[in-house]
Amino acid sequence: MLYHVSLFPIKQFYPRIPVSRCCGEDFHIPRISFSRFSVLKALSAIPEGGRNIYCMLKLGICPVLYVYTIPEDQCILVHYPEEKAKGIRYMEDILKYVPDSDLTGECWLLDKPDMDMFTCRTFYVSHIEFDISDVNLYIVKNIELEPCVNPESNLDRLFAKFRCKCKPDDPGLSEFYYPGNENAFLTYILDIFEEKGENYGI
Repeated sequence: MLYHVSLFPIKQFYPRIPVSRCCGEDFHIPRISFSRFSVLKALSAIPEGGRNIYCMLKLGICPVLYVYTIPEDQCILVHYPEEKAKGIRYMEDILKYVPDSDLTGECWLLDKPDMDMFTCRTFYVSHIEFDISDVNLYIVKNIELEPCVNPESNLDRLFAKFRCKCKPDDPGLSEFYYPGNENAFLTYILDIFEEKGENYGI
């Protein structure tokens, strides 16, 4: 099984070069990142994912985690990005492109898939633990998940909690909140809310 997790609902997966990448990660090949290992490892691959969850929990909000899965046999294994195949191509040996992929089990889908191929489940994250060997890296050691159905989005809940005057889909925010930049935008918003506290509004 391949796992992709997100703090945002995904209407359609598109191969693209990530806005946020780890040191030494490829910036030429469009892809969709999954983990072959587990939900936890897929979460570890989200830039600022663990930190964002921790900050939301501190603010009294159990974040919603969207978990997308697809069986490996629904995809065609290829060994390099230029290799052609009939179907949705995926690469699992990507260590030379992503230096920590041996730890996260990261693999790539290289083609736009039909969303009907995926199962999506939603969970509330009720608790998160980090590797205490380096707390500043927010390396996720464990999470506790509670199933939920039709949850309100994380941004909507944050904006409502802090009585913001605008909504996440406000056109004025489109310069900052757009596909591929969601986690960076969430990090920015959480930094503001943490700094100003519950009396802050925008």
